[in-house]
Parts: sequence; C-alpha cells; structure tokens
Amino acid sequence: MIISDEYRLLIAAATPHRHPAPVPVPAGIDWELALSLAADHRLLGLLARHLRVSGAFVPERFAARLAAERQRIAAEELLARRQLIEAAEVLAGAGVRMVAFKGAGMIDQVYEQSGLRPMVDLDLLIAPEQSGLSV
Repeated sequence: MIISDEYRLLIAAATPHRHPAPVPVPAGIDWELALSLAADHRLLGLLARHLRVSGAFVPERFAARLAAERQRIAAEELLARRQLIEAAEVLAGAGVRMVAFKGAGMIDQVYEQSGLRPMVDLDLLIAPEQSGLSV
C-alpha cells in the first residue's frame, strides 16, 4: 500500500503529543488535497498546529484558511464547554450525576490548547437508574 505525502502529513499532525516535535513537510505537497483530507477527517486544527510547530512553508491562501479554521474550532469549543457546564448544572439540579467522556471529557488531557479538534456533540454518561430523571 502506498501512502501519499498528504496522508503522511495528516498522520504526523494527528499523532497526539502534548509538545509535538517538528516533522519535515514533503516539498511536493498538494495543499488543496491536504486541506481537503484534513477537513474530511476533522484534522484542520491539528494540521494548523503541526505546520506552525514544524515551521513549514505553507502558501498564504492555505495558511489563512488554516488560521481561520483554527479560530472557528476554538470558538465552537468554547461554546461546547459552556453547554457542558449548563448541562451539568441542570442535571445536578435534578439530582443526576453525569460524566463527560470522549471529546469534551478528555480534551484537556489530550490537547494542550484549544482549537485543535472540533467537537460536534457532547457525550455524557449517566447511571442507567438515573436515566428517567434526566429527560
């Protein structure tokens, strides 16, 4: 199986590191394809961080798009965090204990800064015996 340079770049960008080391960016990258693949796999924020850390040259129009996407992801993350707090307060008020898991539950442990991975929903666990209380 042959893996394209664009996918190699995404694999390097997606590898979680609290303090990522620079990884060389191949010279022949098709930036349109790389960003399209990153968007498809929800890796634009991680790719933006990876390219910044690596000091790689990125053509201006693609660098601008990555910066804008990173800001959008960070704004959505702030909204998701606010919604998580509100949900926790409402559930606690009803006597329901909950635990956030997956994205919202582990984002601070996996990523060192906001805007790296988009969250499209909040995943909450509640005890089965409390499920009727949470509706």
